[in-house]
Amino acid sequence: MVKFPARRSLLTAGTGGSLAAVAAAILLRDHPGAPGPAPSSTQPAASASAGTGSLRTDLTVRSRLLGRDVPYSLYLPAGVSSVPRRGGQDGGIPVLFLLHGVSGKHTDWVAKGGIVPTLERAVAAGRIPPCALVMPDARRDPGKPGGGQDETFYINDAGSGPDALRYEDMFIEEFVPTVEQAHGLGGRADNRAVAGLSIGGYGALWYALRYQGLFGAAAGLSTAHFTDEGYRAMPMEEWNRFFGHAFGRDRAGSARLTDRFIDHDLAVVIGRTEPARLRRTRWYLGCGTEDTNFLPGTEDLRTAFAARGVNTEAVLQPGIHGWSYWSVAAEPMLDFVGREFS
Repeated sequence: MVKFPARRSLLTAGTGGSLAAVAAAILLRDHPGAPGPAPSSTQPAASASAGTGSLRTDLTVRSRLLGRDVPYSLYLPAGVSSVPRRGGQDGGIPVLFLLHGVSGKHTDWVAKGGIVPTLERAVAAGRIPPCALVMPDARRDPGKPGGGQDETFYINDAGSGPDALRYEDMFIEEFVPTVEQAHGLGGRADNRAVAGLSIGGYGALWYALRYQGLFGAAAGLSTAHFTDEGYRAMPMEEWNRFFGHAFGRDRAGSARLTDRFIDHDLAVVIGRTEPARLRRTRWYLGCGTEDTNFLPGTEDLRTAFAARGVNTEAVLQPGIHGWSYWSVAAEPMLDFVGREFS
């Protein structure tokens, strides 16, 4: 796994304003039943049993924006059918959208993180109400293994040409409303949360910051938040794989730190956003204390929120940048989400 120096904030880059959410996010917030692309109409294998709930790892959403299917895994709590159904306008089953990391896919949280038994233990203990988990695939090409592929970083590619992948637009405009409608999930902010690890942690916090009021809670574990110095010094091959599509391929040194790059810096966005808008979402930050490359970034994000007078729940536990930490860190993260859903 590639490791980078952790990022210090650019808090002097601007304060007081706020990013405007795109019209699709406003539509979803105000009209949670807005139609989206239909889910896969094929009937795959029967649901696999997952404790008292049910788990599917073979579902897809057809994306017009990407021109292909987007795979996802779905866990539904006990007593809820995994057969797609139409959700109501007034909200449905609480749902946590859970994002994977570098070289990952939509089954990682299940197969590597053991998230289903972790969730079911928390439900049985009364720490979180029964809820659904939705785990999308963020690979550029889901037909190929994640390792070695260029990353989406959960945002849109730079540029607007026919080859530019609009993953962020797909997630907000198509994926969230389609999955919620198909399975009777979410429907309003206090019934909807987003979380992720590493680049998925970046994606979760980015979506909640950019589309304020869409998610009632957002959590980042070992969030990918780095220093400008690290970006400047990164070998070109790594830059192109991880950030080339998002911020421009074949850029070197300070030429990488474009306006677009700065506009996507989480600490900058926090510093530019009015505190009242930040408080529309509850924020969680977690990291392993031995994760020396990512821990300073987590501490930096907490400092950025504190500078705006916004509370975060920050939990640091022993651990490195890997599943031995994330599978354990999922427990307090789920407890946090449970308090939002309750």
